[in-house]
Amino acid sequence: MVSLFYKGKPAVKPRSFWPLASPAYAAEIQPHANAIVLPQDLYQSLVAKGELLKELQGKDLDKITDDELKALLEKPVDLTSYTQASGYQDGNTYVVFTGKDGRVSITPDRGKYRIQIDPIDGIDIKAPETIEIPFGNVPVVNIGFQAGLGRVSLVKNYTYNAGISNKATFQLYFDRNGNGKKEVREKLLPWAGVKITLTKRSSDHLYHLNSGWNTVVFPRGPSQIRSAGSLIGEVTKQGGYPTAVARWQNGAWEEYVVRGDAHYGLNFPIIAGGSYLVMNHFPSDLLVYSDGK
Repeated sequence: MVSLFYKGKPAVKPRSFWPLASPAYAAEIQPHANAIVLPQDLYQSLVAKGELLKELQGKDLDKITDDELKALLEKPVDLTSYTQASGYQDGNTYVVFTGKDGRVSITPDRGKYRIQIDPIDGIDIKAPETIEIPFGNVPVVNIGFQAGLGRVSLVKNYTYNAGISNKATFQLYFDRNGNGKKEVREKLLPWAGVKITLTKRSSDHLYHLNSGWNTVVFPRGPSQIRSAGSLIGEVTKQGGYPTAVARWQNGAWEEYVVRGDAHYGLNFPIIAGGSYLVMNHFPSDLLVYSDGK
């Protein structure tokens, strides 16, 4: 059986002859149960259709027979679009919906995105607060579902990396122990129609680094870079090959140099408004996230 979950409380109480999941049923969530999470307006229209069918049974109508009207109302509603993974882009925001396997993939522009998930009545959801595109080596973002009170918890200061490409895949799972981390024995949840919104941080800035010395100015304090050493580490992480960072300080140049495991010079702090020179040995990009945004 396919269960239909509504977002928000319905205006019309569902009747038993419609396979609609109430909060009580949601509490019996099983990892193998298929479900379609519908927008409230569509859910209400399905309920209304069932109510209308029940009211019209056995009544005489002037222009249409009971059988004709019953056949019309019993015609299956096409929910195909709600069982397929889909999505759209609106400026710096991406909105996606899981498919019938509980998964959806997206290839957004590179950057750091905040994650938002629409609540579902009777279900508690846990997910990371942010995702980076395209850095790191974790290609799948797991979103935990557990019977509860309809709460959505986003784990702060916890970022998933989307892998070496820009593609990120979200998948739902049955968070049996409620710890927000997918474990080996926790099954994937094949629910379609779960809405996930990614919003790019407006304070991000992308620097294009050439081969040789590059001037880098940080109008705001970069959240992931605190020192010359961490600047070298971040450029390396994002595909560059830096070996030195320099700054003009008190009438003289200060330089921090890395050669393999050896480090030379002062590992000076990187601050908002600072200007720095970065020695890079082949072209690459540097995406920086700023504090306070």
